[in-house]
Amino acid sequence: MQENSLEIAKLFLVSHARPGHIYEHKHKLSESKFLKKIQNLEVPVFGKIIPVPKTISLDLGELNSFIQDASIKMIQCDGPGILLNINQNNEVIQTQVSLTEDEIHEIIQKFSSRSGQPMQEPVFQAQVGNLKLMAITSKYSNPRFIITKVG
Repeated sequence: MQENSLEIAKLFLVSHARPGHIYEHKHKLSESKFLKKIQNLEVPVFGKIIPVPKTISLDLGELNSFIQDASIKMIQCDGPGILLNINQNNEVIQTQVSLTEDEIHEIIQKFSSRSGQPMQEPVFQAQVGNLKLMAITSKYSNPRFIITKVG
C-alpha cells in the first residue's frame, strides 16, 4: 500500500511540473528529493465510495408528516380520492389521507420544478434530495405516483 500511495502522489505531482522537477510551494525540487520527502507519507486508499443524497426541504402539503417520519420509506398514491398507502417499518399501511387530482398534479409539478426535469407523459421520474418520485400521468387515466426515500 505504501508503494502504491507513493506512486499515486508522484504521478499527481509530476504531472503538474516540468520534466525532472517537482514544484512545492513555488520551490523547485528534484524528483529524488521529492521521493525522500514523501517516503513516510500515508495516502488513504478508499474502497467503494457511495454518494448519499442529502435531505432537501420540499413542501408536499399533506405528505410532509410522512416525509419527515424516518420509519416511512414509501408513499403510494393510486389516484384522486383513493387513500394513500405507506411502507412503514417494512409493513404496508393504508392511511386516512387521500389527495385530489389537483393536489397530485401539484406534487408532481413540484418534483419537476425542483429537479429541473420537464414533465413527461405517461411516465415521469425525478429525484429531489433523498426523495425519488415515479409518476404516471396521462389524459386517459387518473394520475398516480410513488415516492420512495433513497439512502
